[in-house]
Amino acid sequence: MQYYWEYKKLHLLYIILFAMILWGSEYVRRNLWEPDEARYAYVANEMKQTGSWMILRRHGEYYAHKPPLMFWLINLSSRLTHGEINNISTRLPSLLGIILSLWTTARLAERWHNRKTAWRSILVLSTIYTFWHEGGMGQIDALLCGLQMTALYFLFTKDENSAESIPRVFIAYIFMGLAILAKGPVGILVPLGVYISSILAAGRKQVLKGTHWLWGPLVSLTFPALWLVGAWLQGAHSEYFNELLFTQNTERLSGELGHPRPFYYFLIYFPLNLMPWTIFLPAAYMAIKKSHNDLMPLQRRLTAWILFVIVFFSIPSCKRGLYILLAYPAASMLIAAAWDNISIKWSKITAYTSIGLLSLLGIAALAASFSKELPISRLIVLPMTFILLAGAFTLYTIFKTNRLSSTWFYCFVGILLVNQLYAANIVFHALNPIKTPVELAQAARTRLEPGQKLLLYQIQGEILTLYCNTSGILLDNPQQLLEQINKQQKGIVVLSQHVYYKLPVEIRVTLAPHTFNMGHKKLTWCEFNTLKHL
Repeated sequence: MQYYWEYKKLHLLYIILFAMILWGSEYVRRNLWEPDEARYAYVANEMKQTGSWMILRRHGEYYAHKPPLMFWLINLSSRLTHGEINNISTRLPSLLGIILSLWTTARLAERWHNRKTAWRSILVLSTIYTFWHEGGMGQIDALLCGLQMTALYFLFTKDENSAESIPRVFIAYIFMGLAILAKGPVGILVPLGVYISSILAAGRKQVLKGTHWLWGPLVSLTFPALWLVGAWLQGAHSEYFNELLFTQNTERLSGELGHPRPFYYFLIYFPLNLMPWTIFLPAAYMAIKKSHNDLMPLQRRLTAWILFVIVFFSIPSCKRGLYILLAYPAASMLIAAAWDNISIKWSKITAYTSIGLLSLLGIAALAASFSKELPISRLIVLPMTFILLAGAFTLYTIFKTNRLSSTWFYCFVGILLVNQLYAANIVFHALNPIKTPVELAQAARTRLEPGQKLLLYQIQGEILTLYCNTSGILLDNPQQLLEQINKQQKGIVVLSQHVYYKLPVEIRVTLAPHTFNMGHKKLTWCEFNTLKHL
């Protein structure tokens, strides 16, 4: 069966509409969750309230963990939400990154293979679990991926027209500079590493010659340099620059900060996070290997791309699955390009495995709906069972008559998209009261005076202050807590449940505790009013 739209010209408008349909409703219906979404929204809001556009602050203290681009964009996006930093404005930078990633992936796939591969690459990439999940989150990584992909697009296409070579390289380094402003040195190191390794793997080392290696990085470094000068002019102290430029990077390399993981971490989690398309990756690799010679450079190029990203992020001790987001566009192009060449043997293996996976997920959703520990209504989970099991049966029926055809591909993608839309609009929405401090926010509205700060004892609690629509005071020891209680006389302090019972008795007698859960965290908010004891 021929699909006419596969051969239609790619338009950016199509990408924007598709991204808004797939992710836009989640932006509206799902609240900001912790840790990153709520933290970034809170820091961006504090940036706006204080006018400290160059120096990031959290609870009035330096926040040197991230560069400022994400927070600038959140504030810029808030102009579309009547000045409010909320679940929509916090995620619009991620939408920008997603659109850039989908667009550049499609454009590269069309140049390197054909238009059909471009359309399929968009659909594969959008239904890779990790890419879809990060696209819905108000985090930096989707934005970073989009900026890096745009830089790669201009680097890879700079040699098609000699007259456009220098402008395209210049634009590429501009986007790498923006990527540095989004998440530090990886913004330039990773795309340049991907570009070099891919060009060498494709056997085109002569392309690497050029003077841009001398002036290009200077263009990129201009962006963070201007920001650092601005931070210095705004009064940033030496400890801010020291933590930002040195402490953060060395501690992440050593694993002292963040998420320490073993070297082989991504060898396990790349296949898991690529699901469900991991099933098709070996078949795609073998299909290209046994196909026409024109696909071999593409296979080598994309394989080198994926391997560089994985190896690069395997070196530091600090690792998270979202760090290798840039590997997924290459994987999507590899699968899309090979689809029509998958052999009968591999088509059976991949089709039946994917049908079995959907069936198992459907059964798992059914089992979860009857679990006593399920935090939401089983009626919300049961439709996912129907989507997955009905989808598995439909795929089996199509495969019996059409094998691993275009019809089977689009049916599989359709099932995944429907499942994603249901999860984003229904399941995630039902989790909002569980993942956010609803009870505390209600108490704060009636118990805190306008402008009064929330006391945070031995926790960061950005999500708490965000939903209470106030700022926080970080307290580390009982003496500091007692001083603030006596100073404010009336207010709220929040701490972990186990920490509450470690407080001195003379402090506990002044507090009226109320326990609540937020996700897996067990917290306590305590009202205090020393005026009653006078």
